[in-house]
Amino acid sequence: MKFYITTCLFVLGFFLLVDLSAQEKVTQPTDTIRKGTPNLFQAILWQGTADEQLVYAPWGNASEENATFIDFTLQSSRLCNKFAYYGESPLTFYKIDKSEPDSKKTIKPIAQYRFNYERDAQKEEILVVRGNSKSGFKMHAFPFDLKTVPMGSFYFKSLSNEATYFKLGSEKFALPPGKTKVVLPKQEPKQKNTKLEGFLLRDNQYKTSHVRLVPARSSIRSLVLITTKGVNIEPFLIFDFNGNQKLNTVLGYGVLTHTHL
Repeated sequence: MKFYITTCLFVLGFFLLVDLSAQEKVTQPTDTIRKGTPNLFQAILWQGTADEQLVYAPWGNASEENATFIDFTLQSSRLCNKFAYYGESPLTFYKIDKSEPDSKKTIKPIAQYRFNYERDAQKEEILVVRGNSKSGFKMHAFPFDLKTVPMGSFYFKSLSNEATYFKLGSEKFALPPGKTKVVLPKQEPKQKNTKLEGFLLRDNQYKTSHVRLVPARSSIRSLVLITTKGVNIEPFLIFDFNGNQKLNTVLGYGVLTHTHL
């Protein structure tokens, strides 16, 4: 009888150990995801009429109960705060329905950015958002890591159907349709601004189509989107003052996947 009881306890203990091991294997992927490396984004509203108050889920788990959400402001005058995203594609922006009581407020997806790089790719991009929350948004992404766009440099991207020509300080260059160019202008000590001149080829002559002073400092990076209209070049200049921002100060960095009430 004693042998029978001992045998039963051994078998029961064996299956219990197997069950616990199986549970451990099931939960392991979640632990790995929580230790992932985030991709970094900044966003700006292009041709928008008003600021947009939005939220996003840093872990891409908006459909889960008590998922963590972080709010940010999308503006046309400047980049939003740099934010971290740990989730898979797509990155989604949401709008909170403020017409409902606090206890029943819902979120509505209004814009998505689909990417095809790996979760731990450590990408840094600027998202240029066109439209509004009523008519709908479209997002365009531009690489903006320090390796691609070093401090003090200008990243030109042509959205025009014709070639454009520029002089930035003493640097002269052509920008074919759809192409990009990173320019690091020469700077004098204590220099804060430099002249940006744009030209279009008309009647076999280079016609001045845009002139302005732009900030040119080692602490600033710039994204310059180039469009043309008639005889004019219409650049959209975006300035990043946080190129050397420490990772642990980025919005959403290190947050929990869920808000536990």
